[in-house]
Amino acid sequence: MPSGTAVLINVVALQRDPDIWGADAQRWNPHRWIKEPGYIPPKNSTNQSKDHANMLCPPRGPMMMFSDGARSCLGRKFTLVEMCAVIATTLRNHRIELVVEKGSTLEDAKKEARRRLDDQGMVSAMRMRRDVKVRFVRR
Repeated sequence: MPSGTAVLINVVALQRDPDIWGADAQRWNPHRWIKEPGYIPPKNSTNQSKDHANMLCPPRGPMMMFSDGARSCLGRKFTLVEMCAVIATTLRNHRIELVVEKGSTLEDAKKEARRRLDDQGMVSAMRMRRDVKVRFVRR
């Protein structure tokens, strides 16, 4: 590679790699994180929640949203707690639903949202190239 070439890691692709996360890596599956009692983390894994013995410990490396190792983000724990608080506060009184455009069905909107989630590009931070329209609906 020529000197000065930017090399970036596609963090989103890494977070959805079936070799690491299983055949359903593309699915939203919060249960993948909760293991049976007696779960033994694999060697060279990262324990993201030391207070929860049955929490999945992925191998070091794929949890790159905050980097890893000695130079990982100092604000990692604060950010995770803050994100949980914002999500819990918001979803206490609202739900999120896809916006269905005129002439489309909910299934069309879901397919388009999935397509847009997969249409990513590298910039200084990962982001989707096109928006996915959702709305917050008071419960």
